[in-house]
Amino acid sequence: MKTMAMLAVVLVGAAAGAQELRDPFQGMASAKRLLRGAELTDAQMSQLLEIRQGTWQREQQLVDERDAAWRAFKELFTSTGEADASKLGALAQQATELDAQLEQLKAEVLFRYRSVLSEPQLARVSEAYQTLESLKEQERAVPPTVAAEQ
Repeated sequence: MKTMAMLAVVLVGAAAGAQELRDPFQGMASAKRLLRGAELTDAQMSQLLEIRQGTWQREQQLVDERDAAWRAFKELFTSTGEADASKLGALAQQATELDAQLEQLKAEVLFRYRSVLSEPQLARVSEAYQTLESLKEQERAVPPTVAAEQ
């Protein structure tokens, strides 16, 4: 039964990984936030999509492998038998390393996205970032609703 469940998970993961990428910011909300103010043209959006399509399959593979490692960890952790700390540690380390690889790949994509921007766009992105950071600071300065939340 466990074998069938794992097979189903792998097949669903493979199908998800095979989906077509239509948005260069899919799964990269932080990239979209960092580029606020860029006012990207249709041509630039096409360039970003092309960049992202070059890494999409690898990203999906890393996501699937990471998720499988965490599922195996959770299954072992919640089993009624004796927990094997070394196996749990190895699974957690594997998942964490896969997540780090995924984040590194996304950082490389983001750096390539930046190369598509013109100087005026970079200036607008910088200005938008500074404005948003200032607004966050202002929001943190507002007293909380409940005094104990300070």
